[in-house]
Amino acid sequence: MVRVLIIDNDDSFTYNLKQLVEEADIQTEDVVVKSHREVTLDDVDLFSHIIFSPGPSLPKDHPMMFEILEAYEETKVILGVCLGHQAIGAFYGAKLNQLNHVVHGQQREITWDYSTHTKLTLPSPSIVGLYHSWFIDSIPEAMPLHITAADKTGRIMAIEHHTFAITGVQFHPESMMTEQGDLFINQWLSQKL
Repeated sequence: MVRVLIIDNDDSFTYNLKQLVEEADIQTEDVVVKSHREVTLDDVDLFSHIIFSPGPSLPKDHPMMFEILEAYEETKVILGVCLGHQAIGAFYGAKLNQLNHVVHGQQREITWDYSTHTKLTLPSPSIVGLYHSWFIDSIPEAMPLHITAADKTGRIMAIEHHTFAITGVQFHPESMMTEQGDLFINQWLSQKL
């Protein structure tokens, strides 16, 4: 049975994510939210699926995400949203950059790259909601990640690990501006190791 732990990185969208997971077509045994300040690796061990929520500041200010990736990259299904997406990139060595203009509450069209054997996709192109001021600048070829979606400017909107069930999305699937966030979460919940 699918058991989901959401790591709350102090974001107002965290409980929207919880609601999206609870309303998914894929039945979950448990959906639990724990603060990044309080969660332990023993807590994480009890769950099959882990979500890193959005949040303020930079991934380095939320080190529990790095600890979880270090301990569980091979044995958990992991999704990073916005800050969580950036944390996955940073963990594997990607460079983060700050935007010149903050993108908060804006819709963008993104395109999925089906040639990379992408595990999780929305119809391409698709409309998503964005709320961020930092982004993953690039994914060097030596990294075990590949880009699975980008916006019209080429900015990275989704990544996946080559081998493990680890996905990051810059957009917010729980936002009302993301037209098929429920489809995306259903696909993610369907993943098995």
